[in-house]
Amino acid sequence: MAQQPMYPPINPPPYPVEPYSPGFKGEPDIPAPEPHDVTFGEEPMCVRCPHCNLTVESSISPETGKVTWLSSIGCFILGGIICFWIPFCWKCTRDVKHTCPRCGRELGFYRRC
Repeated sequence: MAQQPMYPPINPPPYPVEPYSPGFKGEPDIPAPEPHDVTFGEEPMCVRCPHCNLTVESSISPETGKVTWLSSIGCFILGGIICFWIPFCWKCTRDVKHTCPRCGRELGFYRRC
C-alpha cells in the first residue's frame, strides 16, 4: 500500500482554531440567576439549578393552595355542592411549583397569597 502525500492546507484560517467542544451551541455563556435570587411567577423561567448546577428552564406544576380552598368554599356557599370543585380546575386559583427538568428537585414556589 502506498502512503498518500501530506499537503499543507490550501487556505489556513487567519485566527487560531480551538478544539471542538461537544456542548457548545455557538451562544455566549450567559449566567442565569440562582433560585434564591429569583421571584418565581406563574410561567416557567430560566434559572441555575443548585442541585445539578445547570442552567435550565423550570418545569411548572399546579398545586392546591389557600386560594383554591377559599374559592372552593365560596363556590359551595353560592352554588351548592355542584360548584365546589370548579376552583380545583382553574389555573388562576392554584399555586405553582417550579422544578428542575433534569434532576426533578424543587427550585421554588409561587403562592397566590
